[in-house]
Amino acid sequence: MSHPEVPATEVVETTFDATVRVVLAYVGHNSVDAAAVPDLITHVHERLVSIASGTPVSEEDVAFFNQCKVDIAPVQPVVKKTPEEIEASIKHDCLICFEDMKPYKMLKRPLATRFGLTPEEYKIKHGLPDDYPLVCQEVIDAKSRSAIASGLGKTTHTRRVRKSEPAQISSPRFDRSAEAAPSLSM
Repeated sequence: MSHPEVPATEVVETTFDATVRVVLAYVGHNSVDAAAVPDLITHVHERLVSIASGTPVSEEDVAFFNQCKVDIAPVQPVVKKTPEEIEASIKHDCLICFEDMKPYKMLKRPLATRFGLTPEEYKIKHGLPDDYPLVCQEVIDAKSRSAIASGLGKTTHTRRVRKSEPAQISSPRFDRSAEAAPSLSM
């Protein structure tokens, strides 16, 4: 099972978002000349891209980011899992979360509540393929059995379409039978 490389566009989008947050935080806590803002944006973006690519963070950068009072945690190098690790994390009755290495039936809620991650961020962070499951196969099978038992997925329709019958005319005036014919005797 092979998994694709994390596209460079995802790293750029992450560093772009982080650049916006850092610059806004810095400008919000410090007095900055308007002419210096473009240089500040360029400097912050270049440093975040180098940090995301694995370059060690200098003391100067640590001091700058601490001064901004913003968390730059989303800009971390992608630690790709090996295909063997990915395969071992998918079991029939649970999925092993790479954040805390605990088993879960479904990953979406713990990712959001415990780690503040969306499924997409989790997959990018650990270099997982787009088709990595977030629900174990046991839960999928149980939901499938329940749906089938309740009648979902059947293709036959039980509705009957009534054919309309021709209208019965009961008025003697329009009845053409011999009994209803008026007698001419007087």
